[in-house]
Amino acid sequence: MRGSVYGEGHLEAPPPAVDFERDNVRRMLKADQVSSDFKTAVLRFTDDTAGALLKAGFRQAQCGSEQASRLAVELGPRLLKETGMNVSERQLQSILNGVTTGVFLAQLNGGKLGSFTYLFDPQVGNPADDFGMNAGETGLIFAYDETL
Repeated sequence: MRGSVYGEGHLEAPPPAVDFERDNVRRMLKADQVSSDFKTAVLRFTDDTAGALLKAGFRQAQCGSEQASRLAVELGPRLLKETGMNVSERQLQSILNGVTTGVFLAQLNGGKLGSFTYLFDPQVGNPADDFGMNAGETGLIFAYDETL
């Protein structure tokens, strides 16, 4: 793992360019775009995301919250149990193979959209393997629903 970041803030992403994908965002998030505040966020990435965040004005900070530390430690095992996704294995695979496009995963909790995870994997490793997707997806937004 090259990086984990913990924090509180706001996430906003433009709507997808494809109508079908915009419809999925509306269906899943009941919103036209991905926009949410959050109380905790855990980011995992294998590229230069940390440098880009620092350059954009984000401050590097020590993890002062026991809750944030626990969320970061539990992220991998929880995703493996809930979805079958082994994010640590995928990150290691990307690092060892020198993949420059990287893998990015963000799990956001405690905001108006509840808890959800965003995965961007241009190598299509996780989406194809763990979600049965086969249409060339490189990014997914998903949430675990324990009632299903």
